[in-house]
Parts: sequence; C-alpha cells; structure tokens
Amino acid sequence: NEGIHEFDASKNSFNTFEVGSIQNMIYDDKRNLLWLINVDNEGFRKFDLRSFQIEKLQMPVSVSNLKMGNVPYESIFIDSKDRCWLGTWGTGLYTFSPGNEKFSRYQIYPENKGTINKDYDAILTIFEDRDQNIWLGTNGGGICVLTEKLKFKSVGFHPEKNKGLENTRIMSVIDDHNGNLWLGTIGSGLVWSPDKENFYGVQYPNNIEESRFFTIKNLYEDNSGKIWAGTGLQTYEISFDNNVPKMVNAIVKYANPAFNSQVVSFLDAKNMFWLGTLQNGLYLLDKANNYKLLKHLNLDGTDSNKRQKSNRISYLLNDATGRIWAGTYNGLHIFNPTDTSLIIVEDYFQIEGEFTGNIITCLDEDTKGNIWIGTPNGLNKLSKLAEGELIVEIFTETDGLASNFIKGISHDFNGNIWISTNVGISKFDTKNGNFTNFNETDGVLGKNFTE
Repeated sequence: NEGIHEFDASKNSFNTFEVGSIQNMIYDDKRNLLWLINVDNEGFRKFDLRSFQIEKLQMPVSVSNLKMGNVPYESIFIDSKDRCWLGTWGTGLYTFSPGNEKFSRYQIYPENKGTINKDYDAILTIFEDRDQNIWLGTNGGGICVLTEKLKFKSVGFHPEKNKGLENTRIMSVIDDHNGNLWLGTIGSGLVWSPDKENFYGVQYPNNIEESRFFTIKNLYEDNSGKIWAGTGLQTYEISFDNNVPKMVNAIVKYANPAFNSQVVSFLDAKNMFWLGTLQNGLYLLDKANNYKLLKHLNLDGTDSNKRQKSNRISYLLNDATGRIWAGTYNGLHIFNPTDTSLIIVEDYFQIEGEFTGNIITCLDEDTKGNIWIGTPNGLNKLSKLAEGELIVEIFTETDGLASNFIKGISHDFNGNIWISTNVGISKFDTKNGNFTNFNETDGVLGKNFTE
C-alpha cells in the first residue's frame, strides 16, 4: 500500500516509487513496462521502466458503462497473444490492447440474459494454461474457462436501438446471396440486417391480423434471389423500395389462394415452386406462369392417394439426384414424378431398418448423398445400399447426442453434421463417429432451438 519497490542487487537494497496503493501488477517484457492496478482512484496505469514515467489509462464510459467513479480493477494478466485481460470487482471482464491502447468489454455471460448473474462480475484472478485457454477465478461463480476453439457469436438484446434484437425468440433464419441476414421472430415479425451488426424491423402491410402475422414460420430465398416469408397468417414476398425492404401479400400479387396457407417449407425445384403447409398438404406452382396452381397434394382433395399419410408438411428437400423429399407428421415421403404424387418412402424404396419415429422435424443431405432425418426421438441417417435399397442408421442420447429431440440439421464442408436440439447443439464427426455437444457454457445463446 506504499507504492512499488525495486530491489537493487548490487546495493542489496530497495528503491521505492511512490505510485499509490497497488492492488496488482504485471511485467510486460515486450515493452519493458509495468502495468499497475491501483486501489485508489488512479485505477489502471503503465509504468515505463526506462524513463520511470507513469501514465494513467482511462477506460471510456462507452465501454465501462460507469457514468460515475472509476472502474474497480481487481486482476490483470497479459496472455501469449499480447492481450491484456482486466478483471474487476463487480463490473465484469475487459480486454486492453497494449498496442493501440483500446479497451473493450468481454461478455462472460450472454448479454441478453433476463437477469445478470453477479457471481461472474467479480474476477479475482486470471491465468492462461499451456493450451492458451484463459481461466478466471470469480467471487461466487467458480472457475470460468474461455476456450479459443469455441467461437459461437450470439446476437441478443442490446440497449442501443438497432444494435440488437428486441425479440430474441427466433423461428427462422436465412443469409441471402447479397449478404443480408433475415430473422423470423415469434411475435415481432421480420427483422433484417444488411451488415449483421445493425438490425431493423421490416414494414408489414396494413389491415392484417397482427398477432398471427407477427410469427414468421419460415424464410426462403428462391433460385432467382427472391425472399419469401411464411407467416402464421399467409405468405409474403419481400421487395425493396429505395433499398428498404417491405412485405408484399402474395395472395394479392399473384391471385392464388395457395398463398393463403401457413407455409412452413418452401422449395424452388423442377421449374416449380413448392409450398409445404402446416395443415393443407403440398402445393405445386408454375413459376413461369405467374405462380399458377399446378397441383394440390393432400389427403382430402381430388389428387389424393392412399400412399400419402399426412397433410402436415414439416420440411422439403431437393437432393443432389433431383429427388424431392417431404418430411411430414406421419412419416417421410418422396415425390413420385411418374404420377406426381407423394408416397411414403417405405412404399417407394426397400428400406432396411426403422426410423426413430413418424414425426419428421427436419431434413438435410450431406456431401456424400446421405439423407439425415430429425425426429423427436433421435437422429436418422438414410444411406444407399443398392439401386432402390436404403438402410437406416439411428443415433440417440446413448450415442452421445445432446438430446433426442432434433430441431434442425445442417452440414459443413468438412463433412461434420450439426444438429440443434431442445437442450443445445451437437456436432457429429462422421470420420470418427463421435458427438461434441455445445450449450450456454460454450457461448451458445439459449438451449431450445426452433431450427
């Protein structure tokens, strides 16, 4: 509490520098500096060991969010990547770049949490292990580890207008060919971001039943770059007016009652536009003829067939061979081009094995042509055995899956299969057959996913 003291070995004595009461300090061998944390109002300072000059470094209010008083620094550490980590007593974790002397806030917990967990706001000590992971000792929250390999970036609530989401209940997401990000919410309509940093609500048409319209069930970009939105009310097309998007009622524009359905899956394939609906089966529209209705496949209509088992379409997929798959709430179906009908796959292929359930929540095709099928009871892989013969392989929690309730499936260029569930995200490594699970502790925003 009386400054810092340098031991002079040649004189066997100390030299004292009166720089106030020091809470913590660290030596910067790259710059021959001491970075100091003071107990008093001096806060965070650097002490040049060549000139013995000291300089105070003030964190901007825009970073600290403290309008009165100094930042209550508690701990400091410089890691192997030349990042200076600053732990505080009660205001969380910050980073400081010694090169440009810029401060930034580091969110340990996702900032859109309904209640801030104060246990993580007091950082008592900071340490880096041999794998370059940063470890934090907290006052009540235990130990936190910040792992470089986990790079989930979340967008949630932000106090500044248009910098975050007013509604974080997201039902559908697409990233279009122009780099625009589109988010369909539950209760707040459509959100658009041209740069993935600023978020804007999209204007909706007048004279609508807002409570139903505001739930965006599905978003889709067709082959021509047009964006479609299936809502709880009907179907809309997105158009731009002076670079500002707006929603256009597809029923009015194309005079087709098919757009009056709750569309939960769109597909642009075989010169047709496919509408998979929540209750009314599947519509096939002629794109070249102003979206004229070509055929309506449902259980009750004139085009019905005994091999279609459900009107509730959950997912449409066009595979690499041109086959159209339809997930329903009563089995996996495939489109039969011979008679333009939907057929349950067991009647179309010879299949070895059984699916984990009849309710199909999602579909995906990997780089090897395998079809991955999600159900509330597990994950299914459908592979080709021979011409007309397929085999089903199932994966559940006992194999390492985070949860059996599959909400969405996608694949990356490395062949990994990514699965969203009701308790987090799983990654399946197809090379070694292992699952890796991610949740809120890894930076994933929430547990329960919609796709």
